[in-house]
Amino acid sequence: MSAACALAIFAVALVNLWVGRSLLYPPALFALTWAGYLTAAWASEGTYVPVSADALLLFLGGVVALSVGGLMVSLLESRRAPAPSPSACRRPLAVRRLIDAGCLLVILALPVRFARLQQLEGRGSLDILSSDFWVRVRVSSIREWDAGTVSWLGLSDNLVLLALFVALAAVADDVSARALRLRTVVIVPVALFYQLSTASRSSGMALVFGLIGIAWLTSGRWTLRSATLGTLGALVVFSCAAVFVNKGGRLDAGLAENVKSVAEVGVLYVVGPIVAFDHAYGDPAAVPPVWSIGYSLIQVANKLGAGIALPSIHAVYTRVAPGYWMNVYTLYFAYVPDFGVAGALGLLFVVGAVLTWAFRRARAGDPRARLLYATTLSAILMSGFNEQLFMNLSFFAKAAAFSLLLYGLPALDGVRPRSARSRTPSAPALEPSLGRERIEATSS
Repeated sequence: MSAACALAIFAVALVNLWVGRSLLYPPALFALTWAGYLTAAWASEGTYVPVSADALLLFLGGVVALSVGGLMVSLLESRRAPAPSPSACRRPLAVRRLIDAGCLLVILALPVRFARLQQLEGRGSLDILSSDFWVRVRVSSIREWDAGTVSWLGLSDNLVLLALFVALAAVADDVSARALRLRTVVIVPVALFYQLSTASRSSGMALVFGLIGIAWLTSGRWTLRSATLGTLGALVVFSCAAVFVNKGGRLDAGLAENVKSVAEVGVLYVVGPIVAFDHAYGDPAAVPPVWSIGYSLIQVANKLGAGIALPSIHAVYTRVAPGYWMNVYTLYFAYVPDFGVAGALGLLFVVGAVLTWAFRRARAGDPRARLLYATTLSAILMSGFNEQLFMNLSFFAKAAAFSLLLYGLPALDGVRPRSARSRTPSAPALEPSLGRERIEATSS
């Protein structure tokens, strides 16, 4: 059954590729991602618990619903008269200087990030090459997240997001100018350190996938080199998190042992959440539904003093195979418990429409939409074990605010910036001789 569902989703992906003419077209990328997840589940049925037919049909329905949402937007947009490609309201030189300033700020703020890590570690140590250090950082981060507390030093966590946004903007600027600048060579690894310093995989993956996507969208084409570098980057991020936080690897283990352990954990993160969700879907009482699409908004309200009780975002563990347990349950775990199957499909329809709207504007050349859409790629690709769309609304709001600050507000239809109006040639005045001829012809 898993194989048949994977083939059906792959067929939907081919249709979406024909509609969107791009692998980055959201319905195509989502369908290919889930075809891969279910293919891995089918290949692992001898080890992992098989997925039920009800859950497989839900996964297929979700792909179809998101595809219909994207198709609706594509059809509506294609019927409109072609509009000029949107661009930044700021001049390229001004954008470049703002990116340079952002890079400088992120680099100069590294001591603040180290102080924050020292605070999370709790013992005043900065032995970042010790796995115990990163385990304590991760545990403290989870405890703060669950409690919804905030400190002045904790506000520096926004530097992690700033580093991500600045790195994406720097790469986009270099690709559009066809020049690799020193600031980009420096800021990308610095931004990667900021993401890895969260001791989680999702932040690093968001940077890697975002860099691939924004380079692809800016250049209008993909290259084997960028795909290879992106794949290697994703493997490095996943492996570092596994080894340093003892999630499938150990610093004191040998290379061969770590490679084997990280590979097993990789399969676990691809297949395990699907099996875990199937268990929660079939027996809702066994797994309390702690995810919610409004979770991040309530947490922001709590930081402002709302005091709303929230459960821990980390769900209970479920056995997915002999010796393997998971507590992540795909994006459906945030939709189905609160809204049912019909509501989950409706949400995915909305997701498909919104993402396609952003993708089409990014592809048309709008730098704001390009940066914002690049930040959503990790949410699509990791939708098999997490929900990063609705539950990361505050993150996307910050990405939108950064893009507007960097590139300027979009011009309204029919309204052009003053600089553009000044460059528009005025209508030629009538020659005096033509005017006299017209008067004479009238009088005669």
